[in-house]
Amino acid sequence: MDYLINIANILYLVSFLVRDILWLRILIVIAERSAPTDVVAIEETHYMSWPKDKADLQSALQLTLGFDLSQRLEASYAR
Repeated sequence: MDYLINIANILYLVSFLVRDILWLRILIVIAERSAPTDVVAIEETHYMSWPKDKADLQSALQLTLGFDLSQRLEASYAR
């Protein structure tokens, strides 16, 4: 049961890291998948945000990254 609490805490912390596009790209590279969307920046970009009325986008990103992270943690415990 303790590991579930630890996973939940990790997912909570990861949700804050999603705001940085660099972390998103790193997780995508680790997952060895193509990005679910393309981001085009017209100048150097260190931060990605979206309007507050697009909460569904934030939820989708957090859900996708949280699911991927939980699979990775589960696989590492299985070893």
